[in-house]
Amino acid sequence: MSVAGMQTVDANALSSHEPHTAIRTVGRNFFFEIFDHLYEGVCFIDRDHRIAYWSKGAERIVGFKGSEVVGTRCSDNLCLHLNKEGLLRMEGQSPDENATVDGTLRKGRLYLRHREGHTVQVTSRFIPIHSSDGLIEGVVLVFSDYLPKAEIMMRIKELQKLAMLDPLTEVGNRRCGETYLHTRFDEMRRYGNRFGVILFDIDHFKLINDIYGHDVGDSVLKRVASTLSGGLRSFDVVSRWGGDEFLAIIVKINQDQLSSIAHKLKTRIEQSTFSVGSRVIRVTISIGAILVHMTDTMETALKRADLYMYRNKFYHRRCVT
Repeated sequence: MSVAGMQTVDANALSSHEPHTAIRTVGRNFFFEIFDHLYEGVCFIDRDHRIAYWSKGAERIVGFKGSEVVGTRCSDNLCLHLNKEGLLRMEGQSPDENATVDGTLRKGRLYLRHREGHTVQVTSRFIPIHSSDGLIEGVVLVFSDYLPKAEIMMRIKELQKLAMLDPLTEVGNRRCGETYLHTRFDEMRRYGNRFGVILFDIDHFKLINDIYGHDVGDSVLKRVASTLSGGLRSFDVVSRWGGDEFLAIIVKINQDQLSSIAHKLKTRIEQSTFSVGSRVIRVTISIGAILVHMTDTMETALKRADLYMYRNKFYHRRCVT
């Protein structure tokens, strides 16, 4: 039976009057094992408002270990009930006290004090424990982190985005590039779909930083990234590969198309200028573009692209193969 779905609990199976033995020996290990595997927090509170059991989930959410809270009262300075204004509830106002008095299941949001001092908002259910003769012996508190589902999904997406996004240029980071490369190699081995890789390196970027400062250097990186992402198709990927290096992964491509895209991007970047005071900054880049072979690994493909970029930078030789 789900704990959250229980309306009443038989006190003969779960509780007695003494706080440390509020759950009888008979069946206690069975219940403890179940409750300790729940993600939610589970707490048994006897009729004297003392905590008789504190689950692993409760430890995770509130920070206090069971050994620190079992035997203490809810009003002790360990796990205090706070109202929505963050003020301490007065005696007789806490949900467990009210549930113990009237035997009514109560649910809603609850504010608990964390072991580290801050408050934690949880969703809670106070389930009265009834003895076989109908007397209220205490309550079971089941609680979990409070966060609306839409907000949870939004946060997950945001974290996923941050994990794959370069914060300065807002294109993919190196992890994003590596992940996408692995995917393309797997696809090539399964279906034979070859793809292109282009490495871009901003020429004399250190000199730009030294002369104009890092703010201008950051602006250069942003402009290059924006030009690259704006010049690619929606299913291609660009990522910041290093300090002043970018990597583009081009799919559904042949040799001539790859060469055309690489030179188009190079030309667009080098035709873009911007002013710093009375000076006009023009950025040039070196590129190395390859069509990945069926026998390539990620390492050999990147090594070839890097070699062609190096040749283009220092010897002005052909940069696409």
